[in-house]
Amino acid sequence: MRLHTLLLALLLLLAFATDAGATGPDASVPGSVLRISVVSRAHFSFTVDVSNPTAAPVTFDATGLYFVPASPSDPPQRLGVVTPGRRTEVAAESPSGVTIPAYQTVHVTLTAYCLDVGRHSPSDDTPYRLADQRLPPKLSEALSFAVHSIPAGSAASRSSLTQSAVWRIRGEMPTALIGETHPSR
Repeated sequence: MRLHTLLLALLLLLAFATDAGATGPDASVPGSVLRISVVSRAHFSFTVDVSNPTAAPVTFDATGLYFVPASPSDPPQRLGVVTPGRRTEVAAESPSGVTIPAYQTVHVTLTAYCLDVGRHSPSDDTPYRLADQRLPPKLSEALSFAVHSIPAGSAASRSSLTQSAVWRIRGEMPTALIGETHPSR
């Protein structure tokens, strides 16, 4: 009986660990041939596997991707990516994105920012899924431009300035996104 209980607990733990923040085993990157799956999430940082199923290298640019809470209850924060992302083992982002070699999978780290000024910050155990479309192009371009205009400085101040810019631009450009709970303004 103890063995059955232990096995059940292990299966539940394994199911919970793989579900926390997962987009599914293999989701399409909107607007691309690439495939993506969330490996882990630590607050606003996602580690994802990006797979290239084609015979040629493809550049992955995460700018404009966003994550939606997997649970429809109590509308938690949506998280948007406003930079291209970086290979997990590399410290700096490339402004042009990450090249995914033919038939390869690469670990990529994405830093996301809160898109909804009126919603609470997500807890670390809030599960997320990748939205099946990117942010609208004008919004994505405005966010990317604002981020690239922020002067270099400490990581904490840059992150704070980036978050402020994201909320300011979202306020200036109210746009309905996946996960809305009320009509757009």
